[in-house]
Amino acid sequence: MSVVTLKYCQTDLTFLRSIAGMQLKYAEKELDGQKFRCLVPSMAFSIFSIEAVINHYGAQLHTKRLFKKFKGKTFYDQVEALLDKLSTPNDIKEEVLPSIREMINFRNMLVHMKTQITSIDSNLPPQASTKQLMYNLGT
Repeated sequence: MSVVTLKYCQTDLTFLRSIAGMQLKYAEKELDGQKFRCLVPSMAFSIFSIEAVINHYGAQLHTKRLFKKFKGKTFYDQVEALLDKLSTPNDIKEEVLPSIREMINFRNMLVHMKTQITSIDSNLPPQASTKQLMYNLGT
């Protein structure tokens, strides 16, 4: 087994983890129906932090040529590749990868959100005002 030296980049990522942690603490104090207001930002900043760590360590563990190939992989595949490169035991990978996959899906939903087009048919008299039209459309 070869020895790998990693440089830890604390200052670049501290603010992401801090925001995630503080939002989680705020959620603990919220009423049950309101916790989501703090949990969603906590989840988002947690996965952003993981992504930043993957990018940081991926760059350290690969040559420039291999890093280009690494960057071309999906985020999930990058996580798996990094865990493999670090010789992470299978039982740990089996424990963390499902949660990371869910977090990545959540991140992708936020970052790549698609609009949905809906049409509404409404019978209005020809002389209907814009205000009546907006009321009928529910806006």
